[in-house]
Amino acid sequence: MSYRPNRHRIHHFDWLYWVLKPWVTFSFRQYYRKIEVVDAHKIPAHFPVIFAPNHQNALMDALAVLYATHGQPVFLARADIFNNPTQARLLHFLKIMPVFRIRDGAENLSKNDETFQACLSVLRDRHALCLMPEGNHGDKRRLRPLVKGIFRIAMLTQEELGESIPVQMVPVGLDYDHYQNFRKSLLIQFGDPIDVSGFLPLYRENKPRAFNAMRETLAQKLSQLMIDIRNDEFYDVIHELRFIYTPHFVDGNHYAAFRFDKNLTSVLDRITQEHPEKMEPLASKVREMKEGTEKLYLRYWLFRKKAFQSFPFLPSLFLLVFGFPLFLYGFVHNIFPYWFPVRFIRIRKVKDPQFHSSFKFVLAFLLFPLVYLLFFLTSLFVLPHFWLSLLYLLSLPLTGLFAFRYFIQWKKVKGFLRFRRMKKRNNPDLAHLMQLHDDIIQIVQRLLASET
Repeated sequence: MSYRPNRHRIHHFDWLYWVLKPWVTFSFRQYYRKIEVVDAHKIPAHFPVIFAPNHQNALMDALAVLYATHGQPVFLARADIFNNPTQARLLHFLKIMPVFRIRDGAENLSKNDETFQACLSVLRDRHALCLMPEGNHGDKRRLRPLVKGIFRIAMLTQEELGESIPVQMVPVGLDYDHYQNFRKSLLIQFGDPIDVSGFLPLYRENKPRAFNAMRETLAQKLSQLMIDIRNDEFYDVIHELRFIYTPHFVDGNHYAAFRFDKNLTSVLDRITQEHPEKMEPLASKVREMKEGTEKLYLRYWLFRKKAFQSFPFLPSLFLLVFGFPLFLYGFVHNIFPYWFPVRFIRIRKVKDPQFHSSFKFVLAFLLFPLVYLLFFLTSLFVLPHFWLSLLYLLSLPLTGLFAFRYFIQWKKVKGFLRFRRMKKRNNPDLAHLMQLHDDIIQIVQRLLASET
């Protein structure tokens, strides 16, 4: 890397960053239908803070922390994305520093010393630092082994500051309703901070033991803030039950659903460890249910009697018929910036699905304002009054969201009619799936009851 910025000043206040951050967080808020932030009051004030989130969704994880916190936190990311000098300048402006891994070459590991020293400068001045303690992202809702870099930085800082200024390590749990899809929900939870100064005596006596103790403490706290399915053999079954079983009891509130899921997955994880034979009948039914619904192009919500019976079919049909002109208006003006990121991912063959949301967000973040600006400038030559052009500009994002919601509602109505038609015709495959669904609910209820 030929570009070598002054990393020891990376945490200093930046006016341009201050101007752009509200736009970034606003765009992030539009990407998700709903974002719930829980226990942000637990973030210590006036202390050096290290945010430690679980890492499952690439750049979106860092943006989630940025969205839920104040100030201008500094982030660490893998070093290979800094190879391009222009990109390195941009990342430095975004307050992101490189961390070298063994795969980057053993000869580069010594370069981490500069990054670690810069981290000390950040924390010494009582600013916030964010590190992903798992080191890399994964595609499963599971806490992976924590790397020691975050503990090394924390203890080096604490050793320098002494016990009078405790470094605070704050676990952050991120739970995505869906990793890749647009307009889903996101839950951000802050856990009780870990006082790093409490490990200082052990660190002075035995560094490896201190690192291990910190690792165990952080792992335990992070596990409580995320869906952490430990079993490999039945992972797919336990994960799928979150969408089959939980919606029967929780609807709409992500935090409530998370707490329900947390209890459900913990109990089932324990059963798989102690009595795996109890999971076999359930596993076969869940896998058959998943395969059957995909084959018939049906969604799980259709099998919940309460949801199916309360579905507002006539209002939805009314919306689809009379809202079509508005949908068409929003579709025409928004299709390119919505379609292009999806197409880009396919053309570039981005194999890691955990990067899909990051690419979609960044490209949409750039394209939507550009496309809206072009439409607005064109309208200035077509419409007779400037205020009409402003109204036109305002209509673009609003009708774009309406068009997306219209499309989702159309899919739900289509599924509803398909399910009702198959049920009316006594489709044997559907009848079998409905019985499977009821069996799954009963089996899970018995398993949960046996563990209480």
